[in-house]
Amino acid sequence: MGFVLSTGIKVLGPTVLFPRHAMCWNIESGKHINEASLSLFTVLEPKPSLLIIGLDDQYDFAYMKSLRECVQKLDINAEIIPVHNACTVFNFVNEEGRFVVAALIPQKAPKRLLKLSRSKPAKQITDSDSVENSKTDNAKTKSTRNI
Repeated sequence: MGFVLSTGIKVLGPTVLFPRHAMCWNIESGKHINEASLSLFTVLEPKPSLLIIGLDDQYDFAYMKSLRECVQKLDINAEIIPVHNACTVFNFVNEEGRFVVAALIPQKAPKRLLKLSRSKPAKQITDSDSVENSKTDNAKTKSTRNI
């Protein structure tokens, strides 16, 4: 759940990328983006030529509309796109030499599949075995009751 920078450094969790710096963004998910979480972008000087918001998931129309309204208040050109596309766009615009900022929320990691080790084959129990086992179990139960 994070990103690998071109320098090989791994950044975990939501991240804000600048042309030469990266910082962690204290936000839980794309659902939690609001005016307060975007306030960082109001104090940047110079203002970025483009703010790219890379979302971790697809959200409903009402949420996307409210997010766009919050971003418009920043008075910065912005794109709100899936996170995997946002990384590509950031790299492309950064190569052009423009002052671009990306606010990226990584997709949730897939659940790991458990690796099962090989075990010995199970012993098949026949009807005669189960009768013998039940007699033995009954005898053990009776003896423990007497103690």
